[in-house]
Amino acid sequence: MRRFLPELIDLVTSRAIDPGKVFDLALPLDHRRGLPGDGRTPCHQGPAAVPKAHRPRSTIMELKPVAATVKTPAQNFTGDVYMTPIYNGTEPSRMTVALVRFSPGARTNWHSHAVGQTLHVTDGVGLVGTRDGNIVHVRAGDTVVCPPGEEHWHGAAAETFMSHLAMLEAKPDGSDPTTWLEPVPDEQYQKADQA
Repeated sequence: MRRFLPELIDLVTSRAIDPGKVFDLALPLDHRRGLPGDGRTPCHQGPAAVPKAHRPRSTIMELKPVAATVKTPAQNFTGDVYMTPIYNGTEPSRMTVALVRFSPGARTNWHSHAVGQTLHVTDGVGLVGTRDGNIVHVRAGDTVVCPPGEEHWHGAAAETFMSHLAMLEAKPDGSDPTTWLEPVPDEQYQKADQA
């Protein structure tokens, strides 16, 4: 089924299509060039910017159904924390994305990621701490990049909920990149929250 991307977006946002439906977004080059507002090379410049050998023949877009939210395991978290998986990459992607929701005072254990982690706060106020004692207070819209191997923790402030997107990659062999460590003691958390 061939469609222009704006038409597909309209269908998705109006819920006129079912989750899981796959669309082939490939269009012949002569239909793509020079369309007003399509973001591609204007018609008068032609397709020379992208050599023919490098043009994708087709692109497949899939609308995924919403995954079930799960309570995170108590051995890796303090307090009530819920996770909704958003994306688990398939080759060649190793990307994993999840929406994680922390109740007030809830937090992860100390942990690290072999390939690093990016946190994008979507709601509330939270904390991110590192072993050297640095504490970052985060709010909705903030993004924190944790480098590979850095031991850190993150969670909600003591009196508010906090949600973030957690984005990380699996190891090249596909295994879990997270090394879970000990819990963050209450006293250390309270000191960080008041900083």
